[in-house]
Amino acid sequence: MKSAARAAALWAGTCAVAGSGILPAAAVERGTGAPPAGLVAALERTVADGFPGAVAYARRGERESRTAAGLADTATGERARPDHRFRIASNTKSFVSTVLLQLEGEGRLSLDDSVGTWLPGMVRGHGNDGRAVTVRQLLNHTSGIYDPTDEVEFSAPYLERGDRAHVYTPREVIARAVRHEPPFKPGRGWAYSNTNYLLAGLVIEAVTHRSAPSEIRRRILIPLGLKDTSFPVTDPDIHGPHLHGYDLDGRDVTRFSPSYGPGAERISARATDGGGPGFTSVSLTTADGERQLVLAFNVFDLGANPRKPRPVPYTEALDRAQTAVLCD
Repeated sequence: MKSAARAAALWAGTCAVAGSGILPAAAVERGTGAPPAGLVAALERTVADGFPGAVAYARRGERESRTAAGLADTATGERARPDHRFRIASNTKSFVSTVLLQLEGEGRLSLDDSVGTWLPGMVRGHGNDGRAVTVRQLLNHTSGIYDPTDEVEFSAPYLERGDRAHVYTPREVIARAVRHEPPFKPGRGWAYSNTNYLLAGLVIEAVTHRSAPSEIRRRILIPLGLKDTSFPVTDPDIHGPHLHGYDLDGRDVTRFSPSYGPGAERISARATDGGGPGFTSVSLTTADGERQLVLAFNVFDLGANPRKPRPVPYTEALDRAQTAVLCD
C-alpha cells in the first residue's frame, strides 16, 4: 500500500457486491454458498483491528459467496451488508486498460503508438516529450511522467480548506505533471504515476470521440451486467445503499469528489488494489481464473502523516482471507 501522499486514482468508481441478510456476527447473502472456511473470521479480524466494516465476494469455480462484517455507518450503527456500495479508486485503472486493449484488438490503435500521436503537444516541456512515450508505457507505468499527486499541496483543497467537492480535471493534473522533469527516460524505469492513466483516458477519448466513462459503460459495465457499478467522475455522493468511509480518526469522509482521490498500486500480475478517501479495496484472481476474491474496507486516510505512517489500520486479515479463498 502506498502512503496517502504518494498515491492517487484516475477516477473513483463505486461498485456493489449485491445481496442482503444479517447474521449475528456477519452478513451472508441469501441464495449463495457458504463463505470458504476462514473468510468470515478474516473479515471479523479486520473489524477487530480497526476497520469499522468489511465486505467480501469469493468465488471458487462456480461456487460464489458474498459476506460482510462490522458496521456500514458508525453514527447509526447500521451493519455492513454484502449489497453495500463503495468507491473502488485505482481499481478503475483496470477498466481503462481493458478499453484500450479492446481498441487495439479492433485495429483502432496500437499500444506502441506514441502518446503524441493521439494527444499532440499535451506532454511537452521540462524534458517531457509525448512523442517518445507509448500507450503501452502509460499502462505499465514505465513512461517516466511525473505524478503531481505525490505533492502534499495536491490534497490541500480537501484537507486544509475542507472542500470535499473540489474537482481536478485531467488536463489540470497533466499540466502540473509536465512542469517537472521526468524521473527517468521512457522505458528506462518504473514508477507508479496516476498521470499515466489520465493520459490513457484521454487517448480513449481521442480514438473514440466519446468520453472515457461512456466507453467503459458501453464496453464493460453493460455487457457484464454491472448495473450497480458507476463512474461518477465528479459527484461527491455515493447513491443507494453504501458503506460510509472513514479516516484514521473515525471522521466520516464518505462525501468526497471522485476526481483523483488517492489510490494504490497494482500488486501482482493478477491483483489490483485501490484506496481512496474512506475506502480500501483489493481484487485478486488466480492465474487459472478458477478462484477470485474481492474485499472492501471502509478506512483510508488521505492525510496520513509521520504520526500515522500508513493510511489504514494494520491488519494481517488480508493474508488470512487470501489463504482462505485462494489457497486452501
